[in-house]
Amino acid sequence: NLKPKIMKMFTKFLLFAIVANVMFGSTAFGQILQRGTATNATTTNTTLTITKPTGVVAGDVMLANIAQGGNNSVAPTSAGWTIVDGRSLAGNTQRYGSVFYRVADGTEGASFTFTLGAGTDAASGSIVAFSGVNGTGGVTATGAAGGPFDVDPGIILVPGSGSTTVNATTTTTVSANAAVIMLGEAAGANPTWSAWSTTSPGALTELYDNPNGSNTQTSVGAAWAIKPIAGATGGGTATLSTSERNGGLLVALKPGISTPTATLSPVETQYILTGGNVVFTATASNFTGSGNYTYTWATPGATITGTSPNTIAASSDTKTLTYAAAGTYTVIVTI
Repeated sequence: NLKPKIMKMFTKFLLFAIVANVMFGSTAFGQILQRGTATNATTTNTTLTITKPTGVVAGDVMLANIAQGGNNSVAPTSAGWTIVDGRSLAGNTQRYGSVFYRVADGTEGASFTFTLGAGTDAASGSIVAFSGVNGTGGVTATGAAGGPFDVDPGIILVPGSGSTTVNATTTTTVSANAAVIMLGEAAGANPTWSAWSTTSPGALTELYDNPNGSNTQTSVGAAWAIKPIAGATGGGTATLSTSERNGGLLVALKPGISTPTATLSPVETQYILTGGNVVFTATASNFTGSGNYTYTWATPGATITGTSPNTIAASSDTKTLTYAAAGTYTVIVTI
């Protein structure tokens, strides 16, 4: 006798995953980075030409730092550059320091020529560029809206006489992850720079050390660090190899806003058998600052393996979802 054949039918159901909702409690910022390497130049006359750092693109912010010697007390000029501040070093008309900024627009050439004071017989100048700066969302050199600075940069601090120590007045950042940069100018016996520091973020990484051994012997230097948390930097300090008339300035660049995003993968429709499971991974991008991520999974109709909400340091969270009944389901994750 033939027994009837028993057939089991498995009903398929549809799983559909959508991109996770994004929720965050504070503005997220991108990381400011140095673009290329700093470029350095020296001269023994009244013009100074400095090459543009490699890789500069529209939106990058460039800072120029110039020390000039000779019978002058006039800041340099160059089309497209805005002066942050200029000072006679230690009140001496034969030595002058100045800092400038420019937001690249893609039309500038490969180099920049600065016209110096009429009595200049030696100068040192350097340019450094940064990406990830909010070039127009901060303040200008005067504190007005529309520039790349996180706060008004203030003025170059000049000591009463020559010194091996260069100081810069404290500044107070208002944005997390601002780039704190100390710029120094000196003129005298061809000094070099070292030991750059602030109270917060602490030690600064040197960007350039550019002495000019000609005539009155000028020198510029700079160093920087990212300040993770907004607040006072404390005064900036640097050390010169010889005691010279000098000036120092602390500036802070405002970080550009990077849009935080959350993704859930796999993103395509998932077809599985009843009782089957799908492994999903939620990932956060451009969420910067400090603290942990909290992943809250909304999975109606599914059994979830693991904790939800799940607060962890990692920028991704993986869960296995199991479905016992046929149907169409949606998965939502909030980070």
